[in-house]
Amino acid sequence: MREKKKCKKFKFTSELCVSAREFIDDKDTDAYRSFHMQRVGTRELEIVRDDLERETNERTIVIRTVPGIKLPRLVARVVPNGKVEFVDTRKYLNGAEKTTPFAQAFTTVNNITKHSVVRGTITVREMGARACVVEVEGECQVALRGIGGIIENIVVDGIRKAYELLPEITREWIEYKAKVASGEIAPVKTQAFPVTNRSSVKRSGSGSTLGGASFHTATETALRDDAYAEDLDGEPAMEKKSVRVSMFVCCASKPKVVEMDC
Repeated sequence: MREKKKCKKFKFTSELCVSAREFIDDKDTDAYRSFHMQRVGTRELEIVRDDLERETNERTIVIRTVPGIKLPRLVARVVPNGKVEFVDTRKYLNGAEKTTPFAQAFTTVNNITKHSVVRGTITVREMGARACVVEVEGECQVALRGIGGIIENIVVDGIRKAYELLPEITREWIEYKAKVASGEIAPVKTQAFPVTNRSSVKRSGSGSTLGGASFHTATETALRDDAYAEDLDGEPAMEKKSVRVSMFVCCASKPKVVEMDC
């Protein structure tokens, strides 16, 4: 009998002192992205694609992130340049972000190995005029002998740490906005995050890289692994736009993480 593959399932819930509407709208701005990146130490963030499929009205957003994390020596040896990169694919019905609860399906892959994938759903629920709840549920699976469990722990731990910071970062962000609005402080210079609309990301080898030698010179090859990653090939009916996109680089305070058969 074939042995079932193991995976780590996790669930996060974070209560925020801000309305769901304000939370969703602010996370679409360059100002918040810059604030969040500086706060958590993110090295790079790129909005690779923002596609709208006319037939299904489904929006697909692809975001590349380089977090400021230190890898264990065993894993760092197989990562190009020792720099881990995550590529998040978010999908939701266009216009769904205007109401709550607002849910997005997500899939995350990385350049540590092509056999790693995280899938789940992020939901924002209104809990009153000045409160909301962010619920995230998913699973991480790395089908790689030897260091698969280590990589799973790295990925899940990164999510855990980000979610632990979310309530505090949200409070700091609200305070910052209030001080800017009152004229107490001047707004800081923000980084622009245009949609690059590159149709693909290349992953190669067990120690795969995003885009071969350089992520920014990736060929027109879909981000895809036959066993794991979702097909992100563009269809003729896809419409590309440089618009604000919903980005949820956020997590909860005390996650529940269990290992079980998938």
